[in-house]
Amino acid sequence: MSDEMERHCTGMLAQFMIINGFATGHGESFPVLLSELQWQLDELRTKRQWQPIETAPKDDRIRVWSWGEERHARWNPDKHAMRPRPFWQIEGIQLSTSREHQPEWWMLTSPPPPGEKT
Repeated sequence: MSDEMERHCTGMLAQFMIINGFATGHGESFPVLLSELQWQLDELRTKRQWQPIETAPKDDRIRVWSWGEERHARWNPDKHAMRPRPFWQIEGIQLSTSREHQPEWWMLTSPPPPGEKT
């Protein structure tokens, strides 16, 4: 590949990465940028796999596997109870049932469409 072509491809790849929210790091060459993009895509794939519930973030809505299907849940610290018992509150399931049947697996949720709330 000619130097001019490599500069052009490097610029296009850097622009693609920036527009799509990927960090370019200190990538000054096409191979370095491509390697950086591959690393970030691998990280995203890892986060889109089922993981043990113990590793779930407690500050955001997550997807959980519960009652044989995928559902959404949020961490409930239960801080207003006399004897708090924190738990994963599963959407669409009665509170007491949700407390007694905690999920074992979680996955990040996709962001909602523009203008929609979670």
